[in-house]
This record gives sequence, structure tokens and C-alpha cells, in this order.
Amino acid sequence: MRLCSAYYLQDETFIKCFKSTNLSLAETSAKAVPLVAIHQDAENLYRVCVQAQPAQDASVLPERLELRLLDPQQNVLATVTAQPNDSFI
Repeated sequence: MRLCSAYYLQDETFIKCFKSTNLSLAETSAKAVPLVAIHQDAENLYRVCVQAQPAQDASVLPERLELRLLDPQQNVLATVTAQPNDSFI
């Protein structure tokens, strides 16, 4: 897997993980791969970067796939939604 358009995440100080996931959508069944990169800086703060990519057998993400950033109380802080022909979000 690759972190698209995130050249700065190629730094080896980032811990990177991914997991292939089956998504059950009303219209279709599709696969997407969420990638997570975590970096701890000198001040003990964490930088977390998340990206969704299509599975290897697809070139685009399922339309309307959402990534949400939640706080500890499950409030949505930010949302990114895949548009038609998005290869990553």
C-alpha cells in the first residue's frame, strides 16, 4: 500500500498500518483500505494521518465513502466524503 500524495509520511519516524476492509453499501459491495500513520514528536504530541484508498483490484473509492474525525465524546470534528472517481481521501 502507499500513502497517496503524502510524501512527508515516508519519513521512517511514522508508524504506518493498514487493513483491507469490506464495505457493505446499499448499491454495491466494495473494498477500501484505511491507512493510518502516527508520529510522536519531541514534545510528546502525536500527529495522526488517515487516508482511505481503493483496494488493489479497484482504481477509485466507493462514491460517498466517508472518513470522520471524532472526539472522545463521539462528536464529529471533521468529515471527508469520496466524490466520483476519487482515488483516495
